[in-house]
Amino acid sequence: MQNLLVYLVLSALGIILPFIADAEDIAIFTAFFISAAVLLVIVLFKVIREKELSLPRSPLYYLPLLFLGYVAFGQTYSINPSATRFGVMLLFSAVICGLSIPMLNPSGRVLKWLSVTLITAVTVFSIYGIYQYVTVTGNYSGRAHSVFVNPNTFSGYLVLVMPLTISIYLAGGRNEKYFLLPAVVQYLALLASGKGGRWMVFLAAVSFVLFFYRVVFPRMSGSRTGAVLKGDTSGDGRSFRGRFGLLLVVLSAATLIFFLMPFGTAHEAVPGSVSEAFPAMLDRFRIWKSTWDVVKDNPLFGTGYFTFHNIYLKYKHAEFVNVNHFFTHNDYLQLLSEIGILGLGIFAALIYFYLRDGVRILRRDNIPVNDKYILAGILLGSFIMLVHTSIDYDLYIAGILLVFWCYVGYVINISMRSGLHETFKVDMSRNPLFNLIGVKKAYIVVSAAFLFLTLWLMTPYLSSRHGKMGDDSMRSGDYERAVTYYKKAIDIDPIEASHRYNLAVALIKLKDRPDRGVLERVEREMRKAIDLDPYRPELSFSLANLYLEYYPEKKGDEAIELLKRVMEIDPTDLNNRLNLAKAFRRLGMDEEAAREFEDVQRVHTKKADSHM
Repeated sequence: MQNLLVYLVLSALGIILPFIADAEDIAIFTAFFISAAVLLVIVLFKVIREKELSLPRSPLYYLPLLFLGYVAFGQTYSINPSATRFGVMLLFSAVICGLSIPMLNPSGRVLKWLSVTLITAVTVFSIYGIYQYVTVTGNYSGRAHSVFVNPNTFSGYLVLVMPLTISIYLAGGRNEKYFLLPAVVQYLALLASGKGGRWMVFLAAVSFVLFFYRVVFPRMSGSRTGAVLKGDTSGDGRSFRGRFGLLLVVLSAATLIFFLMPFGTAHEAVPGSVSEAFPAMLDRFRIWKSTWDVVKDNPLFGTGYFTFHNIYLKYKHAEFVNVNHFFTHNDYLQLLSEIGILGLGIFAALIYFYLRDGVRILRRDNIPVNDKYILAGILLGSFIMLVHTSIDYDLYIAGILLVFWCYVGYVINISMRSGLHETFKVDMSRNPLFNLIGVKKAYIVVSAAFLFLTLWLMTPYLSSRHGKMGDDSMRSGDYERAVTYYKKAIDIDPIEASHRYNLAVALIKLKDRPDRGVLERVEREMRKAIDLDPYRPELSFSLANLYLEYYPEKKGDEAIELLKRVMEIDPTDLNNRLNLAKAFRRLGMDEEAAREFEDVQRVHTKKADSHM
């Protein structure tokens, strides 16, 4: 029953998570969060039932927990607690799903079927991506993105899984030969997701995988594996050299067909496509420069996990007028800006031990050949994805996060089974607290904790439901109902700035001329919203307008300071300076207004000349 639950939960998540289009898909995120909590409860129930807790003496097991704890601690100083909480929930879910594998130690059959389910899902996504590419029906002309946010995240997902597919095929055996077709389909989808210079990157990645299996893998593997690779037959009677040769021929033919077929973008001149890609790389360099400026101002702890999009406006390049980037397209640089040197150091140590332990296991002779192939595919996919994410944001995509952390969990699991690290067992029956509570009460305590955790994990979903109903009421003109919904949303989730801002707007619209009590409530809610999300310019702008509209003489100076604050948050938007000039004029400060209008005109003319 336990094995079945692990398979059902992880396989279901592997199928639904790629469908997350953006942060608004809160229902799928919530399913992810709660599923991780279910796995955690299964782990705790297993400990209670067996009265024993098995833990490996490996840094790789504890570093994910340390990383998760450090990121969660960042919520105490985050510039946007709500965004950081969401990031913590996402990371918590991925880490718990991954660590549940060594903690529950499912059978080899379950792990095999999880791999088959993952490869099947990726192959189906790949077929859909190829269809988009051939028919040009996707949102990105000439590029496949399947169900993912964009082609880049799709390609990150493919490079993470495709080496595993190739590995299982190369392992041989009675059924493994059928994995050749999925490998080719995934490879074609990978090519279809790219354009210009990315094709070269993809071909280099696949070449690296093939080189690894032909040259590196035989040298680091044990005697049994080495014998198979040198030409001895395995399960289905076909030698490794024969399987490898067939794979090489098929992938070469697929590449040739892809670049010669008359539809899609591959038949276009590659140099022209590369030149088209140059502006995209230039944009990345500009974003990286802005991110580095964030790092220099927040080097030790960062600004809080998942907060880059909040602070980026203040540092972004002048070319990106009215454009906000939610990711810096370099996960290591973004992590450095959000969790600082200490957090990135923990993550780097985790990656080091992950790859080190995986390579050490490959060198051991007590591991079955098929397990070595699977492990090699996992390590190769992880390595290529970790390189790929240096120009993208794979580590912020839920579907990729789940697969990566499950890979980490698999490496921990196989390290325990291979004896690479000793396993020490904690006898719970000798624990005074455990004996005091008893088995039955322990089940009740864990169940109660699960209910509490579930309610906490559902907080964003429940509040967003009320918030959306409030939005619908606002659009229909029913402001009184909107106020009711926004108040309920705030009661459920008091740290979400959007609900407080929307409540303030609804209160203003509730009456033609709001009384003093309403205005005070509006001001209070806007102030709280600014405190929760200080780098969101429209919040300060709205409060400044409130002061200019209702308290021009009493709080005009505060309105000016708020508008200056808006300029500091987003100095590239000329409208912010224009709004400040209008405010000066409205308050009778004509000299200051004229100076701001002149600055707007000068900068605007300069920008126009530069574009000419």
